[in-house]
Amino acid sequence: LIAKGFHQTQGVDYTETFSPVVKASTVRVILSLAVLNKWVIWQVDVNNAFLNGILVEEVYMAQPEGFVNTQHPDWVCLLQKSLYGLNQSPRQWYLKFDSYMQELNFQKSSYDCCVYLRKTYGEEVIYLVLYVDDMLLASKSMKLIDLLKQQLRDKFDMKDLGLVKKILDVEMIRNRTARTLF
Repeated sequence: LIAKGFHQTQGVDYTETFSPVVKASTVRVILSLAVLNKWVIWQVDVNNAFLNGILVEEVYMAQPEGFVNTQHPDWVCLLQKSLYGLNQSPRQWYLKFDSYMQELNFQKSSYDCCVYLRKTYGEEVIYLVLYVDDMLLASKSMKLIDLLKQQLRDKFDMKDLGLVKKILDVEMIRNRTARTLF
């Protein structure tokens, strides 16, 4: 089900848009840190991420084709959650995700709002890098990565994609002896 966001008018149907996309330069920095510090980089993907966003505006949508109520064909749907196709959906997804990361005691980068960091008592560090609905988890500790994956699964329906192989059209091969990621 996809809404026809191209019918929306800015200032009437929504006021702000935003797409949670990490800067390419930030990804390069995280990958460089991972190589230098011998971190594990794991990749996960949120299924239907935009459906997690809660709408703050009143949004009405015509009944979708194939699901029109024959007794009330002129009725419309009042949406409570965001849908793909709405201009405000990426922003609402990000706000929900950001709020959850704060609950988990992650700090948001002041340089790139799609990068989160959490330090543990033993000074172990884990980074989370967000690219819309894809995430990279980077840490020296696989235990921290597993814990974060579980915390994310507790809140969102996710796919575990394993060790990172490709991000932003960059393919990666890990060679532990050469201290290089590519």
